[in-house]
Amino acid sequence: DSRTLEGSPLVWDLRGCTRPDWATAARAMGRIGDPAALGPLTSALRHENSAEVRREIAFALGILGQNQAVPILLDELDSEEDAETSAEIAIALGRIGDPAALDALHALLASSWGLIRERAIEAMALLADERSIEPLIRMLQDPDPGVAWRAAYALEKIPGTTQVDALIAACDSDETMLRRAAVRSLGRLEATAAVDRIVAILTEVDDDWQLDVRAAEALGRIGEGSAEVLASMSDLLASDVFHVRVSALQAIGRARWRELLPEVLDLRSDPVVDVRAAAYDATARDLTRRFEKNFEPFAPYVDDKVKAAAIHAAA
Repeated sequence: DSRTLEGSPLVWDLRGCTRPDWATAARAMGRIGDPAALGPLTSALRHENSAEVRREIAFALGILGQNQAVPILLDELDSEEDAETSAEIAIALGRIGDPAALDALHALLASSWGLIRERAIEAMALLADERSIEPLIRMLQDPDPGVAWRAAYALEKIPGTTQVDALIAACDSDETMLRRAAVRSLGRLEATAAVDRIVAILTEVDDDWQLDVRAAEALGRIGEGSAEVLASMSDLLASDVFHVRVSALQAIGRARWRELLPEVLDLRSDPVVDVRAAAYDATARDLTRRFEKNFEPFAPYVDDKVKAAAIHAAA
């Protein structure tokens, strides 16, 4: 639990102990978070031959989050022969968050190793730079399902609409994880253009209740209350899978769709406690909204704490 690494035994462990100890020392130095670890760690990275230790050093540098480590990590990435170490360097660059690493991360998408492509995409998600949108759209077509769904997930982290059409197309994929990730991302992006496709997904006959959960969440985040959306949400409230009923209730509460309030009230007597709790929460959100609307003319004259207490009482 050192607060500074000046003279710490960990530095000596990194230089003079067995390789397992080096790896442990490197990880500990990263978790302590003292910038003084940067020098010993980067020096060790340059001279260490053990892939295990190099991975732990890369992990530690990522946790430290110091931009000064980026040029060194990029140099090592360029010459790294171990796939797992390259993957660890990639995610370390993402954690540091310096856009200077972006070109190198994009280049890793051409790697023959799925793990490297996955970690490069995860790093791009952390950087959330719009320059990654087009490379990530291309990765939606990757033959490795783990790579493709991570690309869909990463696209939700980058604000904008450029990626929406590609994510809508990904909803037609035969890969279950990609479809789920695409629907989730469309919701997180609040993509109104995707509403019709998401509603259509809910009319398809399949047994993927997790996709139904993602679709409910997405529609709630988008918040468009068309007749088709409301009809789909009503169907979800009648699902045999309680997870789906919970997600539908949460979506209704988030979007404040009052048209569905009678059905929400009925679910307060659902046999599953999680569903009952979600129904009460959705009801409270509706009451809070109505109270806030009626309260608005008096707001300038009332203390915030009083307002908060009154809203709680109304709910």
